[in-house]
Amino acid sequence: MKENKAIEARICGGKLRVLFVSVPGSKFWTVQATIGVGSANEFPQEAGIAHLLEHMAYLGSKKRIGKEVMIRDLDALGAVWNGETSYYRTEYYGMVLPGSGMEADLMDLMADLTTHATIPDALVSNQRNIIFREINNRLTDASVRADIFAQRAMYDNSAIARPVIGTRETLLSFDGTAIQAFQAKHYTTGNMILAVAGPFRAHGIAHARKKRCCSCECLLLEQTLVCISA
Repeated sequence: MKENKAIEARICGGKLRVLFVSVPGSKFWTVQATIGVGSANEFPQEAGIAHLLEHMAYLGSKKRIGKEVMIRDLDALGAVWNGETSYYRTEYYGMVLPGSGMEADLMDLMADLTTHATIPDALVSNQRNIIFREINNRLTDASVRADIFAQRAMYDNSAIARPVIGTRETLLSFDGTAIQAFQAKHYTTGNMILAVAGPFRAHGIAHARKKRCCSCECLLLEQTLVCISA
């Protein structure tokens, strides 16, 4: 099987990289936003803040005010979606069916929640409690406990010896302001890649061209004008 090659374009003033990967025969059209920050980039007192920010990003943006609007728009696309935080990166992804007509909207939504998330302070406690339950589940799972202690023994006092989800003590110290400061530092277009993969024609992407449309940066992908708020 030939290796798929990515074709790169840039939007948001030339700062945000968008990679288009043609995958003929794929059953899904996938958009993944990857930010180059994870738990290994945290100071000890920040343990778990990258993961908490991942939870908070889905709770509204400047364009999609409130959790209900963001989740409604995701569900309206018929999208399968989720996020993940690891040691060195945070990922948000969504998948829709090819030919659904929802591909451009999914690109816009993924870019929106990673570049314009508002991090409402009133909802921090709710997401923190969800992570507390994750922590409690980890404490009662023997295989996870074995992994935690092996990780500590292997990497001693380094950043990756700490759990990605943080601790109760560190999580209790974060409010919306602290999370927004971490977001502003790391969620920059220069530290982010939007990857798009699906069964579209490679030659159509090769000729994608950047266009201006009101206050948006746009890409002409085949015959679809993809607008992403700058």
